[in-house]
Amino acid sequence: MLKKIFVTGLIFSSLASFAPVLAQTSTEDRFVEKEKRLEERFQEAKNKLQEKINSFKNKKATSAAVTQCVAAAVNVRETAIGSAFTTYAGAQSAALSARALALNAAWSVPSSTPSSTVKSLRLAVQTAWKAYNNPHRSVVRTHNTATKNAWSSFKVASKACMIESSAGRDLPRESAGEGQDMTR
Repeated sequence: MLKKIFVTGLIFSSLASFAPVLAQTSTEDRFVEKEKRLEERFQEAKNKLQEKINSFKNKKATSAAVTQCVAAAVNVRETAIGSAFTTYAGAQSAALSARALALNAAWSVPSSTPSSTVKSLRLAVQTAWKAYNNPHRSVVRTHNTATKNAWSSFKVASKACMIESSAGRDLPRESAGEGQDMTR
């Protein structure tokens, strides 16, 4: 029995002396595997970076066509906005002229009695302003709608330019005046 205990103890002690060697081997293997995975990730990142560099070079080569396409879209947008403003200015001028005539007529009413003159004057002035406000609001709405439509069309057209060639990210944004309305 003592012999069995001694032999068993000897076996366990010999296994215990080899355990650090086994542990070192598996740790080294894990380290090597991690190093390989790191190297693979580094190569993937390097390849992606090279693709981006190549893509940037291609963008520069095709940006002339995109620039011309966007320039045409800008020209269409600016023409539409200019036309909308010309229409707005003409209609606004007509509305202001009509208001001036109506206010002049209101203030030119002959005075028969002071109380009836004040009431009729107030009514005539209010009527003149109401006659101006309705066309004015309509003109402003029409102008704002036309301007917003011009910007929307521009966005669609410029995106179409960018789809033809993906160089659009390098171009400056064209939205400085977008959404400005005449009501403020």
